[in-house]
Amino acid sequence: MPDVSTAMADEKVRALEKSGADTLVSCDSSCLMHLAGRLKRKGRGTRVLHLAQVLDPGKAE
Repeated sequence: MPDVSTAMADEKVRALEKSGADTLVSCDSSCLMHLAGRLKRKGRGTRVLHLAQVLDPGKAE
C-alpha cells in the first residue's frame, strides 16, 4: 500500500519539521529507513539515528 505508506511518512515529516528538530531518533529500524528515504527524496538534511547510535556516539556515523 504505497499510497498509505507515503502519506504516513509525509505526516511524520511535517510533524518533524514543525518541531524544529534537526535529528530524528527512533528504535524501529524499518521506520527509520522509511523516514530517512522520504526525507532524502524531499531534499531534507535531517539527521536520522537509531537510539543505539545516540547512546553510543562512536557508532553515529
